[in-house]
Amino acid sequence: MTDLVLEREGSGAAYPTIVLAAQRAVFNDRWTLHHGALRYLASNEPGGEIAFVFDSLESRTLLERPVDLLAEPKTPEEMRYAELRRYIDALTRSGSNAKKLQVDLALKIAIPFICLLIALLGAPLAISTPKSGAAWGVAASLATTFIVLLMFQLAKAIGAGGVMPPLLAAWAPNILVAVAAVYLLRKAPT
Repeated sequence: MTDLVLEREGSGAAYPTIVLAAQRAVFNDRWTLHHGALRYLASNEPGGEIAFVFDSLESRTLLERPVDLLAEPKTPEEMRYAELRRYIDALTRSGSNAKKLQVDLALKIAIPFICLLIALLGAPLAISTPKSGAAWGVAASLATTFIVLLMFQLAKAIGAGGVMPPLLAAWAPNILVAVAAVYLLRKAPT
C-alpha cells in the first residue's frame, strides 16, 4: 500500500485518538509500515499530543491480509457464520459499533431454531379445535408466522439500538414462542 493513513478516534487521555501515516506498507505475514509518523492526541491541552517519526514500524494490530482489504464487501446475509464473526471482530478492534452485526450473527442460529418451536406451537393448535376446519389451521399458521417475523424484526432493532444485549435480542422471539408452546402443550387435551 502507498500513502497509508490510519485513524482511531479516542475519547480522552485514557483512550487517545491515534493517527498513523506512512508512505508505504508491505505485507509479509505482518504489515510493516515505512517512512511515517505516529501521533497520539490525548486532549486539546498543551502537551496532550505525542508524535513519533519512524523509518520502519511493524504493526501488531493491523491483522487483515491484503486479500481481505481488497475483497468486495458483503452484506451480513451473504456472509457465513465464521466470516461474519471475523468481520465483527475487525470492526470491534477498529472501535466501530458492531451491535447490529452481532444481532445478525446470533440470528443466523436463532432463525433456523424457530422452525422447531413453531412446530411445537402448532401441534396444540391443530388438535385444540378439530371442528373449526382447515381454514382455522391456515389462518393460525399465517398469523403465527407473521407475528414471529415481526418479533424478529423488532428484536433486530432493539438489539442494534443497544436496548438489550445483541444475543438476548436475537433469541427473545424464540424464548417467547417456546413459552407459548409449553403453555399450549400443557393445556392441550391428551
